[in-house]
Amino acid sequence: GCDTIRTLNLTVTPLLTVTRDIAVCENQFPYTWLGHIFNAAGTITDTVASTTGGCDTIRTLNLTVTPLLSVTRTLDVCANQLPYTWFGHVFSGASTIIDTVPSTTGGCDTIRTLNLTVTPLLTVTRDIAVCANQLPYTWLGHVFNGASTITDTVTSTTGGCDTIRTLNLTVTPLLTVTRTLD
Repeated sequence: GCDTIRTLNLTVTPLLTVTRDIAVCENQFPYTWLGHIFNAAGTITDTVASTTGGCDTIRTLNLTVTPLLSVTRTLDVCANQLPYTWFGHVFSGASTIIDTVPSTTGGCDTIRTLNLTVTPLLTVTRDIAVCANQLPYTWLGHVFNGASTITDTVTSTTGGCDTIRTLNLTVTPLLTVTRTLD
């Protein structure tokens, strides 16, 4: 019989492609995507075989890293303000604390740092000698009936640190002169 001319028109269907761009926070590593584990930013491309007899799929993930937010505060407190509390942390002296606050909005966590310095209280000491006939002696509201030392704390009126003031009061006896006259 006659020969047969067969014609095949072959068309090629391209593979399906899926690309995902994902940003993750630094503290989300290791990050897993469809069985691939990422320890840092990167790109991965693989081919997924069709389960329906159709074309395979080329999938790509472009993973980027969003750094954690950071907040640093430097505070100076007066010694009489200790212990000092900051976001639940109690300081008994100068110190630095770093902690991580989880995001409540789905964003990246925040690393917060507090550098706490302590300013000592101001000190003033006065050494005063008075004569016995000047007793009682009054100094800044304190009444002395004899030699004594007093220490008190004066609250700052300007928002600065308080002052510890001390008075050391000594009493000089009166001079006595005796004359014998004939």
